[in-house]
Amino acid sequence: MRHILKSLGVVALIGLFACAAHAEEQILQYEPSVVGLTGVIRMERHYGPPSFGASPKTDLVETVPILLLDKPVTVQGNPRSPAEAEAFSHVTRVQLVVAGPGRNDLTRFLGKHIVATGRLFEKVSGENFTDVLLDVRQIGPAAGAAR
Repeated sequence: MRHILKSLGVVALIGLFACAAHAEEQILQYEPSVVGLTGVIRMERHYGPPSFGASPKTDLVETVPILLLDKPVTVQGNPRSPAEAEAFSHVTRVQLVVAGPGRNDLTRFLGKHIVATGRLFEKVSGENFTDVLLDVRQIGPAAGAAR
């Protein structure tokens, strides 16, 4: 009996720590809310069209910018928007989408601690490689980061 009570106590403590860690996550909203995310950018290669990895010999390989977040975040779903109804917890990676010429040329920011500001949206196509993406409006060094 004592062994069972001790085991239950350990399980309860683990549950409390997990809840506390989740409670500290910043809770963000999809667009139209504007958010700022901090982290480090890295470029990742993924299979693209036409079949996104189902036919590696014929699929294009795309290089996309991914922001590795300093701290995990939770993105709340929007029940009024079928395109953004799903919520995601413990998000640690966000694909960056930058409009305009040289849109994904973020080489000057690679490996640097940055803040990216923009609007979050949920994965909608095969060319979206993370569950949550950021439509970037502004990007620059994070506070306290070496320039």
